[in-house]
Amino acid sequence: VNDLTGIDTLDTWADALHTLTGSPARPTVSGILTPGNGKYLNSWTAPLSVAVNDGCGRSLAQSVKFEAFYNGSWHWLHMDEFDLDGWTYNWDTENIPDQIVSLRATIYGWDSSWPSFTSTNVTLDRTSPSITSFSGPAEMSPSGTALISWSATDALSGIESYQLQQRVGATGEWSDLLTDYVGTSYNLSGLTLGTDYYFQLRARDNAGNTSDLSEPILVRSPDLVKPVVTWVEPVSATEVATVYGQSVQL
Repeated sequence: VNDLTGIDTLDTWADALHTLTGSPARPTVSGILTPGNGKYLNSWTAPLSVAVNDGCGRSLAQSVKFEAFYNGSWHWLHMDEFDLDGWTYNWDTENIPDQIVSLRATIYGWDSSWPSFTSTNVTLDRTSPSITSFSGPAEMSPSGTALISWSATDALSGIESYQLQQRVGATGEWSDLLTDYVGTSYNLSGLTLGTDYYFQLRARDNAGNTSDLSEPILVRSPDLVKPVVTWVEPVSATEVATVYGQSVQL
């Protein structure tokens, strides 16, 4: 029998990895949980994943437990025991109301460690924003300008931006006039007199949900017909001129 005096034995797989790779310190598990802090989830199926590594860049996990905090308590979601597709889980959120949640992944390591990684302030939001007002003048100014304004609301994530579309004439094609616009009004300029313009609006929230397009509004061109004065026969020896349908005494 060989003399093993003075030789360390390898009690665990982690000890073996530590010794064979020559790491200067015992490997420790680290991980990155996705989605991270402050992120948004806007689909009915939310992909969760965690990247698990030890101090040498190799996985020490034998299984991963996924949990979520919602409706006031932690809920067990899934125990992933196979790393064939990475440590992942597709979370079905269909029966969970929109709210701020937290996520947790607990790593069960080959070295009997159980570190956890948590993401907080994750917004679960599948509800589209709503446009509450959208208006403009009935006619553009004689110089071809018009100010249009709008407002929208979103219950949880808040409004991120707007998309404003324009159509020239009743039969024209819709095209983007503004995208990723953060204001709630816009001063139109360079409008062509004699042409009518249509506008419609869409809102986007911070979670990526978009509203339906608003009902179009119409900004007409002012009447370009010049005033016409019509003379009529004198009445009671007084000449009367009718200007735009109004009688004035000369």
